[in-house]
Amino acid sequence: MFAILLVAALFVLYFAGQEVLRRGPVLCLWVLFAGLPILLTWFWFQVNDFDVFLWIKIYSVMFCVCWGTWLRFAPQGNNPKFLRTIALLLAANILEASVVDFLASGIAHNLNALSGALLIITLPYGARPARIDSHSRFRDLRLDLPFVWIVGYTLWNWSFVFLNYPELIVHHSAILVTALGVAAVDPQRWLQTRAATLGINLLLMATCYSKTTWIVESRGWFEGNLALVASAIAFTWLAIHGVVVGLEFGRRYARPRFTRTRDLGLFARVGHCRTLG
Repeated sequence: MFAILLVAALFVLYFAGQEVLRRGPVLCLWVLFAGLPILLTWFWFQVNDFDVFLWIKIYSVMFCVCWGTWLRFAPQGNNPKFLRTIALLLAANILEASVVDFLASGIAHNLNALSGALLIITLPYGARPARIDSHSRFRDLRLDLPFVWIVGYTLWNWSFVFLNYPELIVHHSAILVTALGVAAVDPQRWLQTRAATLGINLLLMATCYSKTTWIVESRGWFEGNLALVASAIAFTWLAIHGVVVGLEFGRRYARPRFTRTRDLGLFARVGHCRTLG
C-alpha cells in the first residue's frame, strides 16, 4: 500500500516537473540536460558504481533531450531530414535495453528481448510521423504513435526494469505512469514527456543515488514468476499489435491483381480489343 501511495506521489512530482520544463525557458533545458551532465561527470563517476548499460542510458537520454530541445526551438527544427532522427533515436533507446535482456539468460529475458524487437519493428519511421508544433507557444515535439504501441512500450519497459533493476521499480513505475497518463489525453506528446521525466530521474539518480532509492527498498521484491508473467503479457500484447500492423501494411502495399475489367481495359488501350461488351 505504501508503495502505491509513493508511486502516486512521485507521479504528481514528475508530472509537475515535465510541465515546468515544457513551459519554462529553453535555457533551463540546456542547463539541466547539457550543462549539469558535463559539469558533474567527474563527480558521478566518483560516487557511482553503475554498470555499462546505466552509464550509456544516462548520457544517451541527456543527448536525446538536448537534440529534441534543439529541434523544438531551432529554425531548422521542422526539416524532414532532422525529424527522421526522432524514431531512430527512440529505436536506439529500445535497442540498448533489448541487448541487456538478449545477453541475459531465462525465458523472461528472452521474451522481453523479443518484445523490444517488436517495438522497434512497429515504430513509424520517416519524417511524416514527427513534427514540431510551431503553432503552440510550447513548441511541443510531437510523434504520431498509436496508443496501443505506447501501452506495449510501457508493459515492456516495466518488465525490463523489474527483471534487471528491481531496486528502481517504484520510481520507474511513476515515470511510466506519468508518460502514459499524458498519452491517454494526447498520444503525440508521449515521447516528449517520457524523455523529460526519465531525464529528471536519471539526473537525480546519478547525483544522489542512495537518496533517490532510500524511501522504498525494493531490491528484494523480485519474484521470478511475476517477472515471467510481466514479460509474457508485454510480448503477447506486442505480438498481437505486430500482427495487426503487418496485416495493415499488407493491405495497403500489396500489389493489386488485375481484375477482368482492368484486363479488358488494358487490352483495349493497346489495340488488342476493339470493343467492350
